[in-house]
Amino acid sequence: MSWIEGLRRRLATWDAQAASATLAGFEARHGLDLRSRRVVVASLDAARRALHPDGRPLVEHHWASWCEPCLDELDVIERLAERLGTRADVVGVSWDRLDSADEAPETTRARVADLALRHGLSWPTLVLDTDAEALFAALSVPVRTVPFTRVLDADGGVLRTVQGPLSAADVDDITQLVGV
Repeated sequence: MSWIEGLRRRLATWDAQAASATLAGFEARHGLDLRSRRVVVASLDAARRALHPDGRPLVEHHWASWCEPCLDELDVIERLAERLGTRADVVGVSWDRLDSADEAPETTRARVADLALRHGLSWPTLVLDTDAEALFAALSVPVRTVPFTRVLDADGGVLRTVQGPLSAADVDDITQLVGV
């Protein structure tokens, strides 16, 4: 490794540490927790754990940055998350790695995180590092297209599935299903 590559790596590490410390300080001063804006690369096992309701309903939203209807729907999902508040969790599942398996997982994560930040998404998104068939089988995904939304009750039972973009009526139905 050249000295310039070593310097770049040290600076990147320092930048990440400084950014993390700055964010933690900002959160503490303002009483905020911005961790929900995280986009993480996840294995199928981690995704199964994250997509299992933790004593309250869960909205599992499958989307991708290359899907125009998905991008148009992000604001609808964000409004749904706001309406649900603490009554239910919303977790995104990005299919971006399914389309860009040759790309480094961190590159995909950064692209999805940038998009989530630009759209002001308050809910976390998992970027699954797997192939399509493994995803469909492991998560029992009944469709092969995005956007796709599934609403689970507090015990993991499926309350509702919506293939395609959510309508205003879908949002109303989902909020009623989870008791908002």
